[in-house]
Amino acid sequence: MKATNRDLLSLADRLEAGEDPKSIAAELRRMARGRPGRPKKSPSERALQRFRRLAIPDAIYDGTLPERFCPPEHALAVKQAKGKRTEADEVAAMILGKGHSVRSIQKARERRPMDQTAWEEFKALAILSGRKARK
Repeated sequence: MKATNRDLLSLADRLEAGEDPKSIAAELRRMARGRPGRPKKSPSERALQRFRRLAIPDAIYDGTLPERFCPPEHALAVKQAKGKRTEADEVAAMILGKGHSVRSIQKARERRPMDQTAWEEFKALAILSGRKARK
């Protein structure tokens, strides 16, 4: 959690009001530790993961999805979705599992301005592809 001026002023007001200094100290320590949760993956890992996630619906649409990406229970749906964009997105959402919906796949396909995270991923992917091309 990043401490804002508002948070710090709130803590100062509580301290002046006579609240227990130990509880305020505990809250300050919690703020100093930063965000809880797992660390971010490297930009190149995130970019490759996003690239693969976006490649699956396109491969289903084109009819070029390798069998190793397609569970047997979805094989018929993959064949039927060939050439149909919405159906290909639906099948891709089923294959990719939880956290992916048709709308999230369609939204990812849209063009949008590049933020800092997207720029880091793009740069890492470009460097990675440049290294592979030289070998």
